[in-house]
Amino acid sequence: AVAPAGARAALDDWHPWRWSLDHTARARGRLHDGLIALGARPFPSVANFVTAAIDRPPAEVVAALATRGILISRLMQPGYENYLRITVGTADDTDAVLAALTEILAPPTVS
Repeated sequence: AVAPAGARAALDDWHPWRWSLDHTARARGRLHDGLIALGARPFPSVANFVTAAIDRPPAEVVAALATRGILISRLMQPGYENYLRITVGTADDTDAVLAALTEILAPPTVS
């Protein structure tokens, strides 16, 4: 009886839920816009992640991010081999992934 009462109380109090949804939407928008600025092509999303096409082999990008302690995934489904999937995190997480992607996706310099 205690668990159902707790679940009902949690569902009746939308304040924490609303905060979480609003935070995720803002962070997702920042990540989406940052990816566009880097030349990626993100799908529209209402989830807690952003999926984006890139013009580099995703396995290389995922590996380069992993060396920086940033773990993301790539899609393996046929037709989506050039896509990354990045989960929405904190503002610091977004800053870190966008900064790392800026370095990784930058065109090579010619000497």
